[in-house]
Amino acid sequence: MPEMSQGVNYLAVLIGAVAYMVLGALWYSPVVFGKAWMRAIGKTAEQIQADAKPMNYVVAFIMSYVAGYGIARVMVWKGGDSVIDGVMIALVAGVCFVFASFVTNDRFENRP
Repeated sequence: MPEMSQGVNYLAVLIGAVAYMVLGALWYSPVVFGKAWMRAIGKTAEQIQADAKPMNYVVAFIMSYVAGYGIARVMVWKGGDSVIDGVMIALVAGVCFVFASFVTNDRFENRP
């Protein structure tokens, strides 16, 4: 069995984690979907600001790094070597695990 770190580009994983955070900041900004998101969850900008603890962002960054590492690890195992391979693996993982669990949780919480 190959060594666990063999083939993983840690710089690429780090850049991916930073990109994930930047995309998230843009996605939830008032310019893109922030206002609609706040209406959907029934919170005001002031409430969101009050809940925005620095540790939340630290944990989010660490988890985005872990997710990126997971995609990189699967790419190494499956012989993926292109951006398209990474996007396809991430898309399958996102739909099969993240989207599926979000939909299930939202249904039980009666969220729109």
